[in-house]
Amino acid sequence: EEEWTNSCNELIEDLNSKYMSNETIYLRINELLAKIRNSHTGIQPGFEVSFKYFPIGIGKIENDFRVGIIEKEYEKLIGAKLLKVNEYTIEEIRDKYMTIVPCETEKYIEENIFNRNLLDQTALEYLEIVDGESANFTFQLGSGEIETIIIKSDDIENYEFVKINDKIFNYPPTSLRNIPEGQSEFYWYNIDEENKAAYFQYNTCADSTITNKQFNENLLNTSSMPVFSEFGDEMIEFMKNNDNKFDKFIIDLRKNGGGYAQLFNSWIEKNKEYLSSKDIRVLIGPATASAALTAVEDLLNNFDITIYGEETGGTVGGFTERALYKSPN
Repeated sequence: EEEWTNSCNELIEDLNSKYMSNETIYLRINELLAKIRNSHTGIQPGFEVSFKYFPIGIGKIENDFRVGIIEKEYEKLIGAKLLKVNEYTIEEIRDKYMTIVPCETEKYIEENIFNRNLLDQTALEYLEIVDGESANFTFQLGSGEIETIIIKSDDIENYEFVKINDKIFNYPPTSLRNIPEGQSEFYWYNIDEENKAAYFQYNTCADSTITNKQFNENLLNTSSMPVFSEFGDEMIEFMKNNDNKFDKFIIDLRKNGGGYAQLFNSWIEKNKEYLSSKDIRVLIGPATASAALTAVEDLLNNFDITIYGEETGGTVGGFTERALYKSPN
């Protein structure tokens, strides 16, 4: 509490005594909120902020940070390992990001900051990783050769990007990669007859009954989504009709960053008797967070399940839904 109060007072004093850009103010507030270590605590600034980005995005594949998207000029670097920005390793940059991003785990930074965004020059300069609009990026190419290139930052609209093939990540399994006709990208089911598995791809904990005001329209427009209770009924009926074709039920939460926890919990309660007879296997990963982890907790509390995967982007037992507060200042 004392540390929090002191940090607040320092920010107020600096705002009153010296000039700070909107971007610096925004990052200072985020630095304050990061002390809470909760990814549901954040700000939507009521003032204009303008960030510049380096034309490169990375993702973690096994133990390496590899280039997943980059400006067309540097196309040969797609898939290369990014080793350093200036003298900082990517692990050191990740750890520095944890001081300005409210989150619970380092996996959250890897998935939500690195994997889903370009490298932010404004934030990297604030963290004293870069000094100015250009930086030295050190890569290991497929040949094993180490190459350092000076890359300049700019506005996103000035770039032309090339991206890595999504299939390199290999999930869902190749045999189930096409969403069945009539189902939704948000969640769908099918039978993997080769592996005798019923497969449920659950990508978000939301549906069209959750208003955008509840879920936050800046994150996802829920109006086009199915009604999850109806979807759940159809999936259970499908499983019953194909009971002889599978001996395990796989619930894939590796792309699920959360939403509204009660939807999944209600589905479990309604179908507990049927699901209790199934060999339930749950897949998790760095993108699994928030209400998706509540879903894992609900499954653990009700069934004998097996969990496979990696460290998640959040922690069990945290907040799952957001409340929005509009500051008068």
